[in-house]
Amino acid sequence: MMRNDDELRADLDTRAAALTVRAETKYGPTAISPKGDERFDVFDYCINELAGVPRYVEMMLNRLDDMDMGPITKEQICSILSLVGKTAVIQALELHRVRESLIGHGNQLGVIEEL
Repeated sequence: MMRNDDELRADLDTRAAALTVRAETKYGPTAISPKGDERFDVFDYCINELAGVPRYVEMMLNRLDDMDMGPITKEQICSILSLVGKTAVIQALELHRVRESLIGHGNQLGVIEEL
């Protein structure tokens, strides 16, 4: 049985709350302040998250062959996943431009995430 949009939104809210707890555990109480821990470059961290989305999309696409699609077709799922990957790349590039502009204007954004 598929969940409705309200249920899916509630699930996203639950995940966001869990990520907040995880951030506080990993980085301390400043991580959950409105600005986060200003020692870290939050722009860089977000770019890294977005840059990883296409890999998730690749894995999901490759797993579809082993899955029952139900009422939605494989073509529809592939289109949705492709869009997710492409928009993540666009968002990462745009955020990268914003970050570069901020740095170019002399802003210190903090420590970047070690990859």
